[in-house]
Amino acid sequence: MRHAGILRIDHVMSLDRLYWIPVGMEAIEGAYVTYPFGDLLRLVALESCRQQCAVVGEDLGTVPEGFRETMRSANLLSCRVLTFERRSDGGFVPPGQYPALAAASAATHDLPTLRGFWLGTDIAWRRSLDLYPDAAAAEIDAAKRRQDRDLLLQALVEERLLAPERLGEFLSDSGTPTYTPELGDAILGYLARARSRLMLVQLEDVVGESEQANLPGTTDEHPNWRRRLSLVLDDIIDGTRLSQVATLAKEGRLRAARG
Repeated sequence: MRHAGILRIDHVMSLDRLYWIPVGMEAIEGAYVTYPFGDLLRLVALESCRQQCAVVGEDLGTVPEGFRETMRSANLLSCRVLTFERRSDGGFVPPGQYPALAAASAATHDLPTLRGFWLGTDIAWRRSLDLYPDAAAAEIDAAKRRQDRDLLLQALVEERLLAPERLGEFLSDSGTPTYTPELGDAILGYLARARSRLMLVQLEDVVGESEQANLPGTTDEHPNWRRRLSLVLDDIIDGTRLSQVATLAKEGRLRAARG
């Protein structure tokens, strides 16, 4: 914390419990091992105050009952990822309904980039690597992604970030997706309007990459953590894209602050 203004704790639920699997045994033979959650949380809070460093807890996955409420009571920011934030009807949660003590983002390193999500790059990888148990499971994922595209476009229209008459530019009548920087900006603009304390933008989405950093369930089959960006760092810094994203983020954040 001495060297940063914000610290992210990966799988923050491990402050409370962690699923252990004995060597040589199957996953179903494991068990949760509990940790001194209260003591650990107080230590995190103490060091946060001492170092003036905010803390984000990656609370994605199997979250124990009451865990997020305890996080909130300690002012520990929650992770809110666009694709996971849904209403009861499956639609995307409006930006104004995001929790205040949170960091909103389009994805994480374990999820597809904006372009990859829209084009289904992650699904294509899982198909090619035979990661699905059967063809039916793959088709279920593909069908859900088709539905998610429709729902996301609907959410962007409701926020007036896209005009209804232009939706065909991003999704044809046959369901064929087309990704453009404008669509990416609309999605980032949607997140920027979230009332969450922080908004996170991945560099892959600034550049417009299709491939994600890590594909869960793989080791050597997929080049996890070994990909180079399509642009070198100097070109990213000297280009206009970073400032464009910063501007749209600023506009959205100011709008959210005004309510």
